[in-house]
Amino acid sequence: MNQYIDNDISVSNKEELIYYIKILNHLGSYDGKNIYEYYLFLIKYDILFIVSYILLTIETVTLIKSVNVENYNFNYTESLSVGFAFKNALNVKRKEKTILENIITNEKSSEREKICAELLKSKLNTDIRSIEKNTYAVLKNKCISRTTDDKILMLYWHILGDMSRYCADTFHGTDKEKMHEKSMKSYSYALHYANKMKIPPSSPKMLELLVSWTVVLIFDKRTQQNNRRI
Repeated sequence: MNQYIDNDISVSNKEELIYYIKILNHLGSYDGKNIYEYYLFLIKYDILFIVSYILLTIETVTLIKSVNVENYNFNYTESLSVGFAFKNALNVKRKEKTILENIITNEKSSEREKICAELLKSKLNTDIRSIEKNTYAVLKNKCISRTTDDKILMLYWHILGDMSRYCADTFHGTDKEKMHEKSMKSYSYALHYANKMKIPPSSPKMLELLVSWTVVLIFDKRTQQNNRRI
């Protein structure tokens, strides 16, 4: 099996991969106020090239995408770590984007700060789309195709549905609708496996899935209504 080597990280088996993923997942926790101040610092001194400063996003996506995960037989706990590593990486970027949007809408922000924040926001939108695309490629093509465990399949499709739904916020118009359709399709697969396992509607996992599915469904209905008015 080929080794994946990235500076200080060398992964040659499943145990090492899961170990690094757990570490990277923990790196996703940080204080929003500090990030807000950090972005103001970037904007003040025009240090725009540090926009991708968070190690979590870069290392997580690169690590999992580069490793031959299809050769590993993940159990549910390991699948959870792999799936949420991608989701956490995307959530980091979403949190950064929210901070920038606060800077943009803040009346106290100067015109220069708002312009710089818009540029950084555009870069983050690109990052979010890239993470979603890589996640879909890895989970669907390498992980889902290699397992027959209904619980794991439900997990993967639920994560993919969430990722596509979050990514939809970086688009507008038809592109946003297409991303929501992609999300709805993933949620439908997840619901299929949930029903197959006869998971009760009162189950926390089922409730979370149904709420996520409903959010996309409501958006689609509103879009259809607006199209009819036009």
